[in-house]
Amino acid sequence: MRYSSITMSCAVLTALMTIGPISGCASTRSTNTSSVTTTDGSPGSIAVAYMGDIFSDHPMDAEPLVLPTGRGSFQALATIIEQKHVSGRNFAAGATTVTGDHATVTITGTMCPNGATGAQTAGTTTDTVTSSASPTPECVTNSDPNSTNKGFQVALQKSADGKWYIDIPR
Repeated sequence: MRYSSITMSCAVLTALMTIGPISGCASTRSTNTSSVTTTDGSPGSIAVAYMGDIFSDHPMDAEPLVLPTGRGSFQALATIIEQKHVSGRNFAAGATTVTGDHATVTITGTMCPNGATGAQTAGTTTDTVTSSASPTPECVTNSDPNSTNKGFQVALQKSADGKWYIDIPR
């Protein structure tokens, strides 16, 4: 498995495991409809649409953005996300690195576990993650478009059809 393939799921796993206990329903949950049709086809727009969809009430809406070979893994991941009721907001594309048919996009925005206070931590995610023992987990915000935090990076791959897709480990 390539290192860049692991990067995409780090954002989701960060939201699910690192930022605190996840149970109940989050009051900041996005209710946006699918972003699939709003992309311009660039790695940045695909990554932002993907993050918006997986942190919405309908994470499976992001499936068309995922590389076909990774859709089985994505379906399992989306089911977990839907059950855990994580939320996110204000996603935007930061730095984008393209090497051949692979790209990595740094995402700015906020990810929240269920039961989050809604308070945003400032700056990048370094040292802003609350302990899993915390009774009221906080949202984690990345405002650095050049952040090296793997939790806010999305990996993409250009397929044979010339389109960019989210690259999820298989």
